Amino acid sequence: AAHVLLQFHLNNTLEDQLLENVTVAVDLSATPGLVAESELPCATLPFGTPGVAFTCLRRAEGVPVGSLPCTLKFTVKDVDPSTGVPEPDEQGYPDEYNLEELELA
Repeated sequence: AAHVLLQFHLNNTLEDQLLENVTVAVDLSATPGLVAESELPCATLPFGTPGVAFTCLRRAEGVPVGSLPCTLKFTVKDVDPSTGVPEPDEQGYPDEYNLEELELA
């Protein structure tokens, strides 16, 4: 196959935050032969509701193996925990969270 499709199951555990445009950035610098081709973000990830994001990698050469550092990237909006709804003028701010490395074997 020419592509590797990564599916990430997501869960927001912070009841006072809404996560938007959630993606998983994969660091390919130590894994030759792979190129990041596209991402499909999770549009919104409210507290307690599972979501999914995808990252598509293209195999440029050989059979890539190794560890891939991954980072969850998203926009945070503070919400009222009783309603889960952000203020109408809430712009949010970018944030990220380092994940465990992904092993390709």
